[in-house]
Formats: sequence, C-alpha cells, structure tokens
Amino acid sequence: MSQTLLISSGNIPPKPGKPSNCFHKDTKINTISGSVKISELIPGDVLLNNDMVTSVFKTRATENTLYNLNGVVVTENHHVYNPSLGWIRVENDPRSVRLNEKEDVVYCINTNSKKIEINDTIFMDWDEVTISEILTLKNKKYIYTKKDINTYLNSGVFENTLIEMKNGEKKQIQDIDVGEILKNNIVVTGIVQSLDNKNTFNYFNDTINLKGNNLIFEKSNLAKYHKTHTKHRDCNNKLYHILTDKGMFYIDDVKIYDFNACLEYFLND
Repeated sequence: MSQTLLISSGNIPPKPGKPSNCFHKDTKINTISGSVKISELIPGDVLLNNDMVTSVFKTRATENTLYNLNGVVVTENHHVYNPSLGWIRVENDPRSVRLNEKEDVVYCINTNSKKIEINDTIFMDWDEVTISEILTLKNKKYIYTKKDINTYLNSGVFENTLIEMKNGEKKQIQDIDVGEILKNNIVVTGIVQSLDNKNTFNYFNDTINLKGNNLIFEKSNLAKYHKTHTKHRDCNNKLYHILTDKGMFYIDDVKIYDFNACLEYFLND
C-alpha cells in the first residue's frame, strides 16, 4: 500500500472553481439510525446498507441548476446511474425535471462504496471516480479496493490549523464557512470534513508546522521538511479541508492545493 505523504507537486492540479455536484440540504438519506437530512450527516455515520460516510461536503451552489430526479433535488452535473443509459449527468437523464429554484449551498458525501443510494436511485459520491480511474489507482498500487480510496488517499489537516483571512484575522479551519474570503482574495467555495484514518503526520520546518495527511503543495514553496507520526485527539477524529475558487489557498505563505487536488494527483502521478 502506498505511503501517505505530504506531497510536493510541480504539476497543476485540477481546474479551479468546479461547480458543486451535490444535493439539496433537505435530501433524506437512510442510515441505520433512521432517515437523516444530508446536511446533518457527519463522517462515520453508517448508512442503511452498512455503507459508511467518510466525508461530508458543504459547497456553494449559486452557479448550479437544480433538477428533480425521482424526488431527489440534485445539481445538474452530478452523475447518476440510468438503467438504460449507464452513468450520465443528471441534466442528461430523461427522468430529470429542471427546477427554477436556487440554493446558496448544497451538500454531498463520500462513502466507502463510492455510491449514494437515494429513493432507489444510485448516484456517484463526491469523488465521482470511474471504473477506469479505480483500475488506474489499483495498477499504481495506491489501493486494493474502492474503500481504500477514502482510507489511504484522503486529504486534510487537523481542526485547529490556522488560515489567514482577507482582513488579516487567522481562523481555525474548522470555523471557516462557505463564502468567506481568504488572504489574496481567495473565496471558499466548499468545506470538507473527513474521517481521520489515524495514519496522520506532523510536517514541519522553519516555515510551516502542519498536522494532517496527503497535502498537495507547491514545490517551490516548501522544498524540505521533517515528518513524524502523530495521533489525533480521541475527541475529534476528523480531518478538515476546503475548496476554493482558485483551487488553492495559503497557510503561512505556503501554497496548498484544495481538497480536489489530492485524488487528481494520485490519478495523474
């Protein structure tokens, strides 16, 4: 199994500002504890089919168009399984009805199965990995099963990581919300909470001190660092990350690529 590292990258990770592929906040998800709104799920929740929620996403939806598909209100670009057409975007599914309503934010999840089942309809989870991408990760020895994507390739930092805002204030990443503006006029378009797989590290040098996993940073900003294993506090076994309109942000003047960059890195490495 691949080692989880702080990764330097000379390549440009994914295109910034990708519209959200998510669900309306009131979308009901069946869990072993009953039906729960997607906006109220947390990492570690177990779905009715014993699938586990590994990450939750709250993202900006102002650029999205919403559709109703089998009673599920979902953004136009989310991939859904159509029995006749296979995996297609919601907007291209003949079962979908376009809605005029708009939402400021929408919600999504990642799961161990990499799928989300709602109202007998199967959607991809946030990562929207294809079979060919899963095979690519397997061939590169990064994973053995789909579940390993979330276990070994997850990305994030500890909740108390400080990020500088536009006004100069520093906020813990767990307190940052969608729409806030960071240093260099970078807009937060999404916030992410994920399970901490316990294989986390403390990365540090004279420039930066970070606790987390699989962070993608600009190579020229951080050439050398030390790495030691660290344990998360028992009271909060989550990793936090963000999405931005630039696909990146700064921590202590080091350019860090956002959540989506991690999986892209492993696919394109």
